[in-house]
Amino acid sequence: MTKNIAIQYAGHNIRCNATCPGPTPTAFNTPEALADFDVEMREITSRHMDVTLPECTPLDQANAILFLATDESKGITGQYLVIDKGMCL
Repeated sequence: MTKNIAIQYAGHNIRCNATCPGPTPTAFNTPEALADFDVEMREITSRHMDVTLPECTPLDQANAILFLATDESKGITGQYLVIDKGMCL
């Protein structure tokens, strides 16, 4: 969808990019909140996440999004920016 929108509106000088944030510390994923998750769900998600890596903060994600909203990124459209401190590498 991001690439489709970017193609459709590029001629109008409108850019479209997507951000893909990694795990972010919030009130919903504190150890106490995670203890309420279904056991099977916790096991499945833990296989896909390295909990030893540092989490991205909301500020890390906001700064990346802010960059995409500025003229410094005017050459970027139709892209996905993963903001996860390297977790998916």
